[in-house]
Amino acid sequence: MTDLCPCCAQPLPPSDKLVVSLDENCILFDGRQCALTVTETDLMFVLNKGGMEWVDSGQIFLSVYGGGDIPSGACLRTHMTHIRHKLEAAGMDITIESTQRHSGEMNAYRLRYGN
Repeated sequence: MTDLCPCCAQPLPPSDKLVVSLDENCILFDGRQCALTVTETDLMFVLNKGGMEWVDSGQIFLSVYGGGDIPSGACLRTHMTHIRHKLEAAGMDITIESTQRHSGEMNAYRLRYGN
């Protein structure tokens, strides 16, 4: 019997694949579901699309905000912190790593799976 997602009642994906549901504002991974805000879901979509590669914050801003009113780097770091806490609370073995390149600014992010 296939397990179903509690938010959308669709079959859960294979355990080694992260699925970002833009329609349901949640992610599915390793048989677990994690509800996110619209912006958090958009951020996870961009990071997931980047695979294991570093995604520059400028690219993240362009993808999520489309060149409109772009928030500060501090706002992006806050969103990433909230996502990290939600992933941990959901028991998902996913980490959002960040780089520090210029005077304390976090400039790039990527997803890591497992320890």
